[in-house]
Amino acid sequence: MSIEKVFIKNSQSLMVETTSFLDERYKSKKIFSGIPTGFEKLDYLTLGFQKTDLIAIGSQPWIGKSALALSMIQTIALKQNIPCALFSLETPCERVGLRLISQNTKISQSKLMTGMYKKAELDKISQAANLWYKAPLYIADKPDVTFTELEQTIKFLVNEKQVKIVFIDSLDFIIPESTQSSVREQMSEISRFLKVLARTLDIPIVVLFELLQGFHAKRADHSILKYMNGIEHKADVILLLHRDLSKHNASSPWQQAKIIIAKQRLGPTGEFDIRYYPEFALFEDLYH
Repeated sequence: MSIEKVFIKNSQSLMVETTSFLDERYKSKKIFSGIPTGFEKLDYLTLGFQKTDLIAIGSQPWIGKSALALSMIQTIALKQNIPCALFSLETPCERVGLRLISQNTKISQSKLMTGMYKKAELDKISQAANLWYKAPLYIADKPDVTFTELEQTIKFLVNEKQVKIVFIDSLDFIIPESTQSSVREQMSEISRFLKVLARTLDIPIVVLFELLQGFHAKRADHSILKYMNGIEHKADVILLLHRDLSKHNASSPWQQAKIIIAKQRLGPTGEFDIRYYPEFALFEDLYH
């Protein structure tokens, strides 16, 4: 096959594809061109998670980035019936199932773990389990994964299961090809690999990562990118999650949290508040 057929596209074919895309958008009048997450402000600013994008969600430990990802999956796989995959590298699969049921029923994880729930709650659990039983969610349950394993599994899920979006929890559990380089270089290498994979498969890939120590709830400007540890160069969208644990009101069932859009190649940055329910490890819109 010639080089031209593999790599080169002339301006005529580019404009045919571009105007076809714009015509489709004009006729559809859809608000979102990507996959909505269920968070109104985030979807408004990003137009949903876009094909080929690498989206990185970062926070300090114990703030809830895994809970945020599962809250998004509730909307994507359960409410919108969009085939979705989760690489649960950090959390065992059975714990993921527990969290999904807790989020859906708003029955605390501690109740579910101890079995101390009532008959009416048992009915809610059965209903939620039945909904998830039918949902197009695929979970890869492995404590660590190589580039090759990740690539082969995602390609299988996209080609055989028609998966439209992949979540990876988390970046730290992907085994880099070079273990002799610095952590920052390893994170940059992994994020480059994920970006290429997202573009090749024409899907959004969402990866969770841990922020370096020292990050606080700063405004969305370039100064906060220094806390990214190497992923900031390859990601198309970077979302930072923050909760001020010192301001928690013990009498309230929810805490105020913040999402900062620290980077977005084709859209605005910004920040907005959301709610977090610790009992259910659930994030929702502030005015849900």
